[in-house]
Amino acid sequence: MQISIKHDKERGICSICVFGTISSRDDLTHILGEAQPLLQEHHCSLILFDLRATEITAGSLETFRTAQDPTTWGFSRRYRAAVVHSEINEIDRFFENVATNRGFSVRMFDDMDNAMLWLSAKD
Repeated sequence: MQISIKHDKERGICSICVFGTISSRDDLTHILGEAQPLLQEHHCSLILFDLRATEITAGSLETFRTAQDPTTWGFSRRYRAAVVHSEINEIDRFFENVATNRGFSVRMFDDMDNAMLWLSAKD
């Protein structure tokens, strides 16, 4: 798995682009662990996960465990995260629903422009 992390100073968004396979919560912990220095350095609370070049092999149970308490893999309630996939499936929506019900601001998208609009919107 390869990870590219960038900060868009103008928008205040940290982008995490992942290439390869995500199969477990440990993979997510690794991804956010790699991103933490940049997130902290720029006081970034807006995160764009670009997973369009990623295969996610986790099943429903692993997805539930991961979304149930994202703090276990380094995600904070202070973050607002847009996750962009090439195609949204039921597992993606399930993750979004579980995380949202636990008080985390996470949305799934299959369009980069819509993801950026949502991240940039003021609540």
